[in-house]
Amino acid sequence: MINEDGIKLLLGPYSSGVTFATSAVAEKYQLPMVAAHSASPAIFERGFKYIFATLTPLEQYTSNTIKMAAGANPRAQRVALISENALFPKSSGEAAAQQAKAAGLEVVYNEIYPTGTKDFSAMLAAMKSKNPDFLLFAGYTGDATVVARQIGEAGVTLKMMAVSLGPTLPGFIEALGPKAEGILEPIQWAPNMAYKDEIFGWTAPQFAELFAKEAGHVPDYHPPQSAAALEVYQRALEKAGTLDPKKVRDAIAQTNIMTMYGPIRFNEKGQNIAKGMSVVQVQNGKAVVVYPLEGAQAKFIYPMPAR
Repeated sequence: MINEDGIKLLLGPYSSGVTFATSAVAEKYQLPMVAAHSASPAIFERGFKYIFATLTPLEQYTSNTIKMAAGANPRAQRVALISENALFPKSSGEAAAQQAKAAGLEVVYNEIYPTGTKDFSAMLAAMKSKNPDFLLFAGYTGDATVVARQIGEAGVTLKMMAVSLGPTLPGFIEALGPKAEGILEPIQWAPNMAYKDEIFGWTAPQFAELFAKEAGHVPDYHPPQSAAALEVYQRALEKAGTLDPKKVRDAIAQTNIMTMYGPIRFNEKGQNIAKGMSVVQVQNGKAVVVYPLEGAQAKFIYPMPAR
């Protein structure tokens, strides 16, 4: 694509693992890449100058749910971690372990499973023996669906359960029905947020409405963060006044914009340090924002309903 088609400006792929590899190619050819779907710190710890990401840093995916566990009454003291052996999930689990320890919580179970695992029953039985209050599952949606279903089958009783990806993605709640109730997910964006786009003038609710008319469903956070990556390029191209990759890269590094997805400003590593994250919980078959309190649509239900 770079050599044969002469592509000079790149958007990143989905997943941290793929972005880790492709960003090395972009760096080799000194071509800017703006990624919308990758947050693993390993991507940004190599001293690269041409990779940027609209997502917030990975550690924010787990920090809020750890704060919620520590602040619950009674607190969810005993934490279990299950992570897929892939770049983003594994990094999430490592961050959560550090955050739990810093919050005075006890990690009683910490297991990494191989990609492609179809049956988590043995792992859940081992976890059950540790009597956890809170399970934080770091993996992709398909695995999270299986684990959420098998939790009840294994007779595991939890006060809290959070998954890195799930309730806001199409099909998760429908596949689990009542077993989805109470599950938490960290999110980059929700349609009720108070962001207003400086380029198009859309608020987050207006963007969601426009998207729903075109796609037939309300967007989760993936479409707006993708659109935000394009807006980074829009402003950078205006500022650079050229398609020269090095000049566009320098303009991207100076980004400081407000989008319907939220504010974007990059640190020297290329990470978006301008925005935080929220947490949703499945309540009555819908994913609603419960944290932070100033943006909440509903009260955090704790402990979660029995499976």
